[in-house]
Amino acid sequence: MGSEHQVLLFRNEVRWLSHGKMLTRIAELADEIEIFLREYQKKVEAFKKKISLWKRRIQGGNVGSFPILDEKHGDKTIQPMLVENIVAHLSLLETTMAQYLPMHH
Repeated sequence: MGSEHQVLLFRNEVRWLSHGKMLTRIAELADEIEIFLREYQKKVEAFKKKISLWKRRIQGGNVGSFPILDEKHGDKTIQPMLVENIVAHLSLLETTMAQYLPMHH
């Protein structure tokens, strides 16, 4: 195996190790994270509403909420497949947030 391939494999291993450490640290801080999220519940709920707003806008062809995309497309019509992909990602984010950050009353 060439040295370039070994470097690539090493970088991937380091990245996965770092990822594992991050998850371990999050697990260690679970109580603190829960307290933080309870204190900032209004901000979390506002972000959830913002995701919903972004979905509605992009479905209507409005890319204003995505400055880089807006700059790239300008006045051009956004491709339906791109809209579907963005909506799918936003929906997944919405679902994941609802699972991990349920609304507390």
